[in-house]
Amino acid sequence: MNGQPSAPMKTYRYPCGEGVKCGGCNWETTALYVLASSQEEADQLLRNAYGCARCQALEWEHLSDAATHGVPDHDYEERDEADGGGLCGECYASMLADRDQGVRYATR
Repeated sequence: MNGQPSAPMKTYRYPCGEGVKCGGCNWETTALYVLASSQEEADQLLRNAYGCARCQALEWEHLSDAATHGVPDHDYEERDEADGGGLCGECYASMLADRDQGVRYATR
């Protein structure tokens, strides 16, 4: 560590439309969630996981605009399970629970 406190982590939600699969469970989802310290970091994590290597468009941008995008074949690498660059709500909640394991929350 460099001795400086780390930036607080925030949740970022990305609506993505039908046909996009979660980076954790590989089930289809209509929204992906990313944990990051800034919007820019979240965007980059999502682009790393779901971006086309040829044109940098996100996977669902191709799915929704395939006819006019002009790139017939897209280059998406297989995602590693739970790479953190976009999870469905259930996988995201599980990731947060695992990350915060041992932290006790106040109860009413």
